[in-house]
Amino acid sequence: VDFNHFKRTTLERRILRRVLLGNHDGVSGYADSLDEDSNAVEALYQDLLIGVTSFFREPERFEALKTVVFPAIVQNRSANDGVRLWVAGCSTGEEVYSLAITLIEFLGGRTDAPRITVYGTDINEQSLRKARTAVYSEHDLNGVTPKRLAEFFAGAPGGYKIAKAVREICVFAAH
Repeated sequence: VDFNHFKRTTLERRILRRVLLGNHDGVSGYADSLDEDSNAVEALYQDLLIGVTSFFREPERFEALKTVVFPAIVQNRSANDGVRLWVAGCSTGEEVYSLAITLIEFLGGRTDAPRITVYGTDINEQSLRKARTAVYSEHDLNGVTPKRLAEFFAGAPGGYKIAKAVREICVFAAH
């Protein structure tokens, strides 16, 4: 992964965090541990790929999708047509599932609704694994209304699992 386009201050802050967490003797001691320990490299990699996401983050944008974007997208489309949406840098999937839920709500069970596929891609395979399992803790669900929780989630070990109807329209891949 090429981190050249990351902000230098972000890279420095994350590296210093790893130095402190590992009680290394400065940055050079940490560099030595990176040479010797593939687990240290993986930990730094995960630290640099900060996943900033949540369910229905910026709710006004999801309302705009329902009132402006989705009507334009599905206009003149039938059940024989498809609608594909893509979330690049999807992290652990919350935005993908939020988008799918919002589109399902917009379509409201129409029998003539087009087929929906929501793609989520990310570079971080660990994040994609979480997205594919579709299980989120109560804390992860802060942006989910009780109505949506009841309709689109089911209790599962460790929290709540996205409903099958939502999972079936979401596809996750490394990108």
